[in-house]
Amino acid sequence: PTRSRGLGDVYKRQSYADATERVRAWLDSLSGPTLAVAHGGISRILRGLVLGLAVSEIPLLRNPQWKFYRLKEGGIEWFDARKPKA
Repeated sequence: PTRSRGLGDVYKRQSYADATERVRAWLDSLSGPTLAVAHGGISRILRGLVLGLAVSEIPLLRNPQWKFYRLKEGGIEWFDARKPKA
């Protein structure tokens, strides 16, 4: 695995359209499996790009709390990060 840089300041007062172009460039630079940790806006953009959504749809994506996801081959798989109830 390679540690990638390049998203550090994407979320600083940019429009979703501007940030989308920067995230798209970052995605295009990846050469293998990557673990990314991001805030809500970037999370929406990553999912929107991988799922092939229009830029206008990206801000409308939900960001469920206590969940994380895996993006793979154009799809998304959600996981619940809460402890299972006893």
